[in-house]
Amino acid sequence: DACKECPTFGAAMGKLVGLALGVCVACGLAGWAYSVQSGRQSWREKPCIGPSLRLADRAAVYYVGIGATAKIKILVGFLQMAFVLVSTYSARLPDVLARRVGINEALAFDAWCEAFLRPQCFSYSTRLLVFAFTPIVLIASFLLVGIGVRVRRWLVATASRPTCAEAVDTVMRGMFDLTPAGLVLVFCFVPSISAAIFRTWSCQAYDDPEQDDNMILYMRRDLSIECGSDDHKSTEHLAYFLIAIWPLGSLLLYGSLLIPCYKPLHAKTPTALTRATAFLHGEYELTFYWWEALELARKLTLTGAVLLIEEERAFLRLLVATVICSVYAVGLAIVRPYKRVED
Repeated sequence: DACKECPTFGAAMGKLVGLALGVCVACGLAGWAYSVQSGRQSWREKPCIGPSLRLADRAAVYYVGIGATAKIKILVGFLQMAFVLVSTYSARLPDVLARRVGINEALAFDAWCEAFLRPQCFSYSTRLLVFAFTPIVLIASFLLVGIGVRVRRWLVATASRPTCAEAVDTVMRGMFDLTPAGLVLVFCFVPSISAAIFRTWSCQAYDDPEQDDNMILYMRRDLSIECGSDDHKSTEHLAYFLIAIWPLGSLLLYGSLLIPCYKPLHAKTPTALTRATAFLHGEYELTFYWWEALELARKLTLTGAVLLIEEERAFLRLLVATVICSVYAVGLAIVRPYKRVED
C-alpha cells in the first residue's frame, strides 16, 4: 500500500470540530423547530411537515409515558462498559461476542477522534488533549448560546435601564436553558474520556532486542513511548491534570448540582435549578435523588480507575470489577432507587 501523508493538526481538528458542531447544530435546530411549533395546530395540518410533527407529538407522549429516559441511560451505561471490556480487562470472548464488542469499541468517542487524529501522525498527548477538551468546548458553546439567546430577548423586551441583578438573573436563566444538553454530553463522554486518560498507565511488555532475557514496556496506545521514560512521565503529568478535570471534575459537578436540589425537591417546590438538572434526578425516588452520582462513580471506577492495577494482574482487575458490580447489584435490588419498578 502507498504511504499516506499525515494531515496537519489544524486540518484534522477542523474536520473533527466541524462534524461535532454539525451534529449538535442539526439536533438543536430540530429541537428548536419542534418547540417553536409546539401546540400550533395549523402547522400540523400542512401536508409537508404535518405528519412529521404529529409523529413527534406521539413519540414525545410515549417517551414520557414509558419513562424512556431511565431505560436509555441504563442501555448507554451498559454500552459504555462494553466499550472497554477487552482493552481494560484483557478478557477473551467468543468470536460472536468479540465482534460485537469490537463494534462497540469502534463507536467509542476516542475511536472517532483517532479516525481524524491518526496514531501514526499525532502523539498520544495530543490526542488525549483533543479527547478531553472537545466535549468541554461543545458544552461551553451550548451554555454561551443559551446565555446569548436569553440576553437578546431580555434586551429587546426591556425598555428601561437594566439593573445588575436583572442581568445576573438573565445570564443564569440562559445557562439553565441548555444545562440539560450539557449534562447529556457529560453523561455520554465522561466514561470513554476517563478510560482514555487512565490508559496512560496501560503498558504492554515486549522482548528487548538487545538483551534476550529482558522485557521492555511500551504504552498500548502509543508504541513510540516507553513506559517509565521521560516522554511517558510528561504524558503522566498531563493525565493527572485531566483526571482533575474529568473523573474528579464530573463527580464534583454532579455533587454541586444535586446538593442544592435537596430542599426544593423534598419541599416539592420546583426551581430553575431542579428543572435544569432533572436529567440527573428525575427518574429516581426523592430519597435517592443523588443516585446518579453514585452510578457515575461506579462507571468511572470500572472503565478507568482499574487501569491503575498493573497489566500483569489483569485477574485482579476482573476481581475488583466483579466485587463492585455485585455490591452495586445487591444495593440496587435492596433500595430500589428508581421510581418505576421495571427500571
